[in-house]
Amino acid sequence: MTTDFPLLLKKRGAFFDKLIKNEVENFFTEKNLKKMTGMPHAPGTGLYIDKSLTIPLADFFDRQSKKLRPVFGQWLTEALGGTAKNRERFFILPEILHSASLIIDDIEDSATKRRNKPALHLLYGVDIAVNAANALYFLPFHTINHSNLLNEEKIKAANILSEAMQRIHIGQALDILWHKAPELLITPEQYLQMVKLKTSSFFRAESRLAFLFSKKEKALEQKWDSISENLGIAFQIMDDVLDLTLTMDEQHKFGKDFSQDIAEGKKTLVIIDAMSKASSNDKKRMIEILKSHSYENRLREEILGLLSKYNAIENTKIFVTRLAKKIKKDISTSLENGTSKSLLQKYCDFMIERKY
Repeated sequence: MTTDFPLLLKKRGAFFDKLIKNEVENFFTEKNLKKMTGMPHAPGTGLYIDKSLTIPLADFFDRQSKKLRPVFGQWLTEALGGTAKNRERFFILPEILHSASLIIDDIEDSATKRRNKPALHLLYGVDIAVNAANALYFLPFHTINHSNLLNEEKIKAANILSEAMQRIHIGQALDILWHKAPELLITPEQYLQMVKLKTSSFFRAESRLAFLFSKKEKALEQKWDSISENLGIAFQIMDDVLDLTLTMDEQHKFGKDFSQDIAEGKKTLVIIDAMSKASSNDKKRMIEILKSHSYENRLREEILGLLSKYNAIENTKIFVTRLAKKIKKDISTSLENGTSKSLLQKYCDFMIERKY
């Protein structure tokens, strides 16, 4: 990965970050709320809406975030020969839905940190965090409905996002069940299916928006469904690995607690790989530690030792490296040569080489 690519990604991310903040801020203006609710505010009501919606969400969106999804959507649109300019507003919509889902995810997982600050529900309360996230779920559909897209395009864009939301909730249902019941032995195939639903769906949504704005044939769109899903899988697996391997300094950039997945009792591919090879005693001990949902360093160090004993982290890195190689090959064969194609290949490299 060239040294200037992370800088380019950061600049693109900053551009989309500004768009997202503007979109969220405009959604909750008094004028827009009046339009949505059909009634004016009683005097002083706006202040309470600020405290319960605008301020918590502004806090969340002020935190560091890579904005990988809208960057992917823009570059793929350009690589397909579509028009990305003046479409950027639509590429941020899956990212907004993703952010809203993270707020809910942190509550469901009893997470303590998100993007280097306390989880939103710890700062503002579970009730405000849930309501703010749920309100955000409706923003993209409002944006689409009041956009200058053709009616047919509006319907397709809304369907793309609606399907993504259905998929992530099914994936989250599996993830929740599995970390609530550590004794359940999950297969690698089951884990990858869950990730394809929970993590890949917004990458897939970006791909489908790119095809909406480029008018390419259905067969190629289906191929990119698979490529984008594999990108999401590679992203999630590397997140799982980074959760276990980053140094203290690197962890700050990552934005979450060290070994948070272990404390939450999650069955990542690393854990699944170790359990598939472990002795009955070691497997039993790993289940006990995951069941404890503990942030104690000694327990995390113990399970890290077991993961090392069975080379689980290295095995997982090998798997994701092979997956990235396949993704890059698929990108190469499905797109014509050009700057955006090259950027997408570097984007794939970044997915598995990143430290945050």
